[in-house]
Amino acid sequence: MRVVLCLVGLLAFFGPSPARAIHENPALIESELLHRRLKLDGLLAWNAARKRFDGWSENPSAKITVLHLWSPHCGPCVAELPLLQRLFAAWRSEPAVRFLLVADFSEDSDGSDVVSFVDSHRAQFPAGPILRLRDSSLREVLGTSVQPLTLLLDEKQVVRQVFVGPLGGRSLGSALQRLLATLR
Repeated sequence: MRVVLCLVGLLAFFGPSPARAIHENPALIESELLHRRLKLDGLLAWNAARKRFDGWSENPSAKITVLHLWSPHCGPCVAELPLLQRLFAAWRSEPAVRFLLVADFSEDSDGSDVVSFVDSHRAQFPAGPILRLRDSSLREVLGTSVQPLTLLLDEKQVVRQVFVGPLGGRSLGSALQRLLATLR
């Protein structure tokens, strides 16, 4: 009993682990990620001709980037693919906005699981390149591994809005309209 009390006391003193705190408090994640500048040079795009992931080149003309981090092994990520597909289609004609659906890095995967998932779910999957993280460096900068995670970035790759977890009833479209209006 004393050992248990001692452990509880130590946990109370040092607080919860960052991963646990992040999982339990989406509002805290959202506030901590705002105004961070990100580098998107760690993205890889599927090259079907070469049958491998290669470096990805950015579209510098976009004023807003919607960066959506997901995994084919994440149930909520997969469940919201039809919603993302509708959002992508609705915003396709707006050249100032680009959508990047980026699969998370997995040390035990070469990305073939992502490609096979997209191939088998093509009807649900939003149009665009198949992207994945090269390594865990972006997640380390973000300080969270929560999935799905949607970030709205301005033209300087600064986080302007964060959606932690599934988008559900939250209005990504309204957030894009507001941000686009402020950047014009």
